[in-house]
Amino acid sequence: MKLFPRVSKVPFPPTHDWCNSEATGNRLRSRVIRPLAELEREAILEALEFCGPEEAAKLLGIGTSTLYRKLVLYHASVCGAQPPESRTAIAIPLEKMRVLLHEADRAAKALLFSKEETLLLIAQALSKQVESFCQAIPQLKTWKK
Repeated sequence: MKLFPRVSKVPFPPTHDWCNSEATGNRLRSRVIRPLAELEREAILEALEFCGPEEAAKLLGIGTSTLYRKLVLYHASVCGAQPPESRTAIAIPLEKMRVLLHEADRAAKALLFSKEETLLLIAQALSKQVESFCQAIPQLKTWKK
């Protein structure tokens, strides 16, 4: 007695051509399979475009700490009013950023009064970097020296 008798005819036609290697190859070529980490990064950055970090974390089902940790991995940040086409964000509150820039500017000015040439060069470089940074981030253009 055979447990699995040989079937000579299939009672219904196959609906998929999975066994056909040419069709399978065409199907795989028409799709792009991307790494899960890339899809996750894209989902996080898109969520941040539409809402703040707390709401984005809630929508994604992750904690805000996890969201910020992933932003650090992506070298991204969260800035309040970034245009939708931008894929970057800053996870530092704008007011804290202004305080940091103010203190860096004060340090640069203090170093400018130094008689030592090395400190003078450091002061000039720091001052130039603060100015450049403020011009690059539209939200910081309101920062006053």
